[in-house]
Amino acid sequence: MALEIKTIDRRLYYDFCCDEKRVFISSAWIDIYDKKIVFCGIFDDAQLMAVFYYYNDTFSGIPYYHCPPFTPYNGYFTKIGSKNFASQSGENKRLISCIANYFDKLSFKSIVRIAFPPEQVDMQPFVWNKFKVIPNYTYRISLAQSTEEISAKMTAERRNDIKKATKDGLITELCNDNTVVKTIIEKTFNRKSLQVDGEFLNKIFFQYANSENSFAFVSYQNNKPMASVFCIYDNTTAYYLLGGYDSTNKHPGAGALALWSAIEHSKKIGLQKFDFEGSMIKPIEKYFRGFGGDLTPYFIVNKANFVLEILLKFFKRELF
Repeated sequence: MALEIKTIDRRLYYDFCCDEKRVFISSAWIDIYDKKIVFCGIFDDAQLMAVFYYYNDTFSGIPYYHCPPFTPYNGYFTKIGSKNFASQSGENKRLISCIANYFDKLSFKSIVRIAFPPEQVDMQPFVWNKFKVIPNYTYRISLAQSTEEISAKMTAERRNDIKKATKDGLITELCNDNTVVKTIIEKTFNRKSLQVDGEFLNKIFFQYANSENSFAFVSYQNNKPMASVFCIYDNTTAYYLLGGYDSTNKHPGAGALALWSAIEHSKKIGLQKFDFEGSMIKPIEKYFRGFGGDLTPYFIVNKANFVLEILLKFFKRELF
């Protein structure tokens, strides 16, 4: 039978994913975004086979469909029944082909930019539908290693940053006051002239975050906060979501010390991976690479109608 994509309510999405304890398909996370998320289900007759979502936005008055802010992937989740490897691969391609056809129709009068989780590597149906398929990268550290093994894989520069911070009297602490964390991060955004929706920041820090899904570390010197790292986590993985430092009270090792503490804490609470959650900006990529994680690709698919795509090439050549 032919697969069909239908919009569904969020409750059906949550019910389908309920056995999976992953951050970006959890109700606690998705509820941050109110009514701007479109939930979709892929049906084979009446049977729900897979789900995904996207953010309904505009760019210069043009419909723009993408992943929600601070959300790296599109919430794609499926329950493929076959245990045969080739059959699983074929069923997955069927589902991805259905999604590619769905966004192909949307792209006629809009901009589509959708990221898939690293586990979804088959993007051929999007290539066949003339999407631009772009590899992006993050770094992941396996926490099955000992802390000594993780440290040994770091560059000498990162290890020296941490040693110097400790030698100079900096301390890092698990911080339960997200106001302190948010203030440091906002200073970083302002310093770099980055436009960030303050409403979502507030919802992440004061609606979503609790001790069972997130943690933050702050580096101090003489009781003054210098740098902060904020992570969210599920039953397997910690994601580095936000970080920053105070440029009026800085130390070259303050951020590294906070980040190393976050990695150690992730291992301590029994997680399997630490994910730097995207590393595409060149100086940030170099900094994250210094912590010795494995380079991990994930894919973003982009498409717009021909005229709009030509215009976008002048502004976002790397994307279109």
